[in-house]
Amino acid sequence: MNATALGLKRPEELPELDTPTTTSQGERVLVSQDERVLIARAAAGHERSFELLYARYRTRVFAFVLSRLRDPDEADDVTQEVFFEVSRRLCDFEARSALLSWMLGIAHFKVLRRYRKRRSEKTAREALVLRSLSDPLAGQNAPDRAAEARRVLDRCEAVLQRELSPMQREIFHLRYRENETIPGVAAALGRSAVSVRVSLHRSRCTLVEHTVGLDAVLGA
Repeated sequence: MNATALGLKRPEELPELDTPTTTSQGERVLVSQDERVLIARAAAGHERSFELLYARYRTRVFAFVLSRLRDPDEADDVTQEVFFEVSRRLCDFEARSALLSWMLGIAHFKVLRRYRKRRSEKTAREALVLRSLSDPLAGQNAPDRAAEARRVLDRCEAVLQRELSPMQREIFHLRYRENETIPGVAAALGRSAVSVRVSLHRSRCTLVEHTVGLDAVLGA
C-alpha cells in the first residue's frame, strides 16, 4: 500500500524541510496537515506511515549526528536509537516546533549520552589496565572468564525465548547467528529494512536489560 492509497502525499510532495507553511490568514504553521495525519498514524502503530517519516528525515538526522561524532558507524547506530525513540514518543509530539527540530533535540541528547559512554569506557579500560598491572594473578583467570562468558550467552538465549516474539527471534537469529545483512533479513522475511532495524534495536535493549553480565561480555 502506498502513500496515495493512504490518503497522504508522498514524502517528496510534502513541504520542504524547515520551510513553515502559512494559513490563508497568514498564520505560521510549523507542521502541515498532511504531516500531522502522517504523525498520528505512525504514533498509532501504522508501520508504513512511520517508514515515510523515516525516509524523509533519516538523512538529516544522520548528518546532524555524524557532524558531532565523526564516526559513520557510530552515527548510524545513534540514528537508529533516535528513530526508535521517535517511534516511542510520537504520541507526545505537540507540534510546538517543526518535526525535524523535535527529532534533532532527541538526537542531541543521544549524542551527549554517547560522549558520556565514551568517557566511561575510556575510564574503565584505564582502570582495567591498572588492575592487571597490580594483580600478578590477573592473567591466570582466562578460563574462568571464558566460562562465565558462555554462561552469560546461554542466559541470552533464554531471554530471547522468553521475552521476544517469534518474528523478533527470527530477525535476531538471521542477523547475528547467520550473519545476514539487514537488507537480506528484510528480503527473507518480507519486512522493510526500517522495521528490521527497529526490531533489532528493541531486541538488543531487551537482552541488556534482562541479562546480568552481558555488558561485560560485550565489552570483552
